[in-house]
Parts: sequence; C-alpha cells; structure tokens
Amino acid sequence: MALLAKQNIMARPAFGSAAIPRIAAPTSIRMVARSAASELLVETKTAVHILSGDSLESFITSNDTVLVDYYTEWCGPCKIIAPHFEEMAQQIPQIKFAKLNCTTDNAAKKIAMSQKVKALPTFHLFRGGERVAAFVGGKPNQLRKFVEEHL
Repeated sequence: MALLAKQNIMARPAFGSAAIPRIAAPTSIRMVARSAASELLVETKTAVHILSGDSLESFITSNDTVLVDYYTEWCGPCKIIAPHFEEMAQQIPQIKFAKLNCTTDNAAKKIAMSQKVKALPTFHLFRGGERVAAFVGGKPNQLRKFVEEHL
C-alpha cells in the first residue's frame, strides 16, 4: 500500500507494519500540457546536462569548463554518486556538469572507448575543448576534492 504525503513517498513493507520513508529523486519533474490533443512534455529541472554520443563534442567545445560523468544505468557506484554530482552542479556554476550514458547508442560506446573509459564511473574535466584531468571512482568526497582542485 503506497501513500503520497507531500513530497515523500511512504510505503508499507510486505512483512512489516512500519512505514518506510523513501527519499525523493534529486531532480524535480513536472508535466506540462502542450496542446489540446493531450500531448505531454516532461520537463526536468536539473543543473546536469544529459548528453548523447552525438552531442558530447559540441557541448564540450561550446563551454569553457566541462565535467563529464561517463556512467551506465546498471553501475552501482554510478547510482551512488549521481545525487552528489547533481548537488555539485548546483553549487559550482563555474563548471558545466554533464553525463553520458555509455550504453545508450553506438556513438556513446565509441566515445567511451576513444576516451579510454575503462571503469565506471569515470569523470573527465575539459577546458577549452581539451581534456585536462580525469577521476575514476564513486566516492563523493574524493570527487568533490578533485573538482575543487581544478576550479
């Protein structure tokens, strides 16, 4: 049985009686009606840009400083660090934060291979279109330290 209480979703476990609070996602999603034909547009409010294999290069070259998170949906450490990455994106406006799912299409897979991504999550910092630093791992405190060192 699920109850919606303001922004927290409460769920009752199958073999227990206590409700377990679930934390809401770090981004907020709202539905906006676009036409009378009930076409809907999902709008996300986030500071992280979700890129495709085709858009990565143009995004990197059109912004001064970019931090790219190479990740996959099935990667446990990627899931753990994702909310921290979002938080940093909101707190550090000098850097554009972006994510590339390495398994979405062939272009993304080729980019991950060309960038020598061998472990996930991998983070590359670009300045003026050139990679200047890399960080591998899912430890939020070490990622924050890495970002602060390269501001």
